[in-house]
Formats: sequence, structure tokens, C-alpha cells
Amino acid sequence: MTTQTGWATTAEFEEEIDISARPGRIYGILDDAKSVPQLIPELNQAQPSGNNSYTAVYTVRVLGLVPLNFTLSYNVEANNYPEEVTLHFHGNVEGVIRWDLASHGDTTHVVAHANYKFSRQVIDDLIKNNMPKDGMLGGLLNRAADITGGMSSQLDLVLESLFTRCREDIKQALRNLKTRSEG
Repeated sequence: MTTQTGWATTAEFEEEIDISARPGRIYGILDDAKSVPQLIPELNQAQPSGNNSYTAVYTVRVLGLVPLNFTLSYNVEANNYPEEVTLHFHGNVEGVIRWDLASHGDTTHVVAHANYKFSRQVIDDLIKNNMPKDGMLGGLLNRAADITGGMSSQLDLVLESLFTRCREDIKQALRNLKTRSEG
């Protein structure tokens, strides 16, 4: 679900997967803040910034082409061993990914509940400063915005691409978690 209110644009969704590993093994991977970039490859330049906290750049390619970089910090909160771990992130994008783990014998059902909040002002600035205005790509984006209703539609295109990419990143994180847990 995506909503726009005031200066914030938010998206909430969940994805799930079954992993052939015990919850404790999966929990150990999710509870390690250093492993987050291995799960979410679009998280780059991760550097320790304090007790279990890291700074990083989250790169999203709008329409698969135009990179938007969001500077953020993140930390992992171990909630209820071995059933829940929460990833908190703050900065140009804020939110949480709560990982719920449910044991089913030798298999664990993992549900990732994601809630992202993007600053509307940051999105507007990113569009203004990062979206190509000239060349073939700029012409394509401007034509798409003209067809669908101008600048606000360009914003809608960016937001739709952004949220689709974020959801795909969560799906990829679950696949990466499966590979690491079962390997």
C-alpha cells in the first residue's frame, strides 16, 4: 500500500519465504548489522558509526535507469530470540523491516514486514537534481510525464518505480537470506 500525506510518502508491504533452516541460524544472520548489505545489495558504502549502527547509501534505480542515492543510518534490534529481528533505518528514507520467524520443523517461515517513509521534499530535490532533462532518457521521461499529466505525473512515475524497487529489494533480501541460511 502506498499513501501520500503532507511532506511524507510512505509504503507498507510484506513478503514471505520458507527457508530450510532452523530459526536460530536465520536469526543469527538477521541480528548481525554487518550482514545487512549482503542481504540488500543496493545498500552500499556501509561503515560502522557506533554501537551496532552503520551509515550507508541506499541506491535505487528509478525506471531501472536513473540512480537515486539515499544517505541513511541503520541499526538492528534483536527483539524476541529466535522469532523477531527489526532493522531500523533513518535519514533521507526512514522506516523498519521487521523479520518474523516461525519454526515448522526443519523449515522456518520468514515474513518481512516493511514500512518505508520518504521525505516529500527529499524526493522533489532528488527529481530536480538527478533526473535527466536532456538526451534520449530525459526526452523519454518528459514525454511520459507530458502524456500522464506533467510534473506531478513525473513524481508519480518516480514514486511508483521507487516503491516497486523497494519491494523487489525485500524479495531479493529474502532470497539472499535463504541462500545464506541453507548454505
